[in-house]
Amino acid sequence: MCMAQAFSDDFESYTDGSYIAQNSNGVWTTWSNAPGGAEDTFASGDFAHSGSISAEFESTSANGGPTDFVHDFGNLTSGHYMLTLWILVVDGSGGYFNLLHTGGNNAVWAFAAYFDGDGNGHVKAGATDFPFTHALSGWNEVKVDIDMDADQCEFFMNGASVGSWQWSYTETSVAGGSNQLAWMDIFAYGGANWLAHFYIDDVSFQQVIFDGAQELYHNGEVSAWPNPVRDMLHVDMRGTISADTHVELVDLTGKILAVPTRQEGQVLHMDMGSLVDGVYFVRATDGAMRRVGRVVKH
Repeated sequence: MCMAQAFSDDFESYTDGSYIAQNSNGVWTTWSNAPGGAEDTFASGDFAHSGSISAEFESTSANGGPTDFVHDFGNLTSGHYMLTLWILVVDGSGGYFNLLHTGGNNAVWAFAAYFDGDGNGHVKAGATDFPFTHALSGWNEVKVDIDMDADQCEFFMNGASVGSWQWSYTETSVAGGSNQLAWMDIFAYGGANWLAHFYIDDVSFQQVIFDGAQELYHNGEVSAWPNPVRDMLHVDMRGTISADTHVELVDLTGKILAVPTRQEGQVLHMDMGSLVDGVYFVRATDGAMRRVGRVVKH
């Protein structure tokens, strides 16, 4: 698996105190497409995850705003992508961002992530809240795995999976969405009980590509069942490359997972009962030869 860069911004090219969208050459805009105005945000030297500059978001209104900072993805409808950003929420304040299936006047929210001022938080998708905790006044890594080819999404906080769901759900419903990515919106909002004050840094959006001379990425190249799986996954070794093939279970970040495994004849049994719900890959390797099968646990 490798990543092809789609866009990234570490905010180091902006001067402390300057508007970011106005000086981003189109990488960023605002909800009303008005860079340099009240919806734009400022580059700040107060905190930085890398370098010396990050983007600051602050509001004195319980309803949030007026800062409403947007990256337009151009209405993507296929592909597999990883969004990464780092967020620092000031102790006693809140933070927030969302992704949208459709932007503009007919906006449809895909999900929203809420960072509370007491270190708790949640992602809301499909009318379900997926809770997490985050460090206050310290940097937290957020990753969002968006696989539009499989219509799946998974949210990670500091390397741990928070939850996964059907990507085409909306924030508040399992109906009415679309298998599309339009915008990322970073709105200066702190949630129901907090005023917003947070910083964002090192944003990247990368396409996930499975490569290699014989590496194939689609379900069935490694035959495994049941799929989706709840507990025990059975892998048919007759479809592997040779008798020396090594089979392993891998998560979305590429980490090899140690799970109880036993082989009976030409079937390998992998106990996935202890793993969190989400997307995994069964990877069969023999030297430079590799095959990959996608498995959903729920």
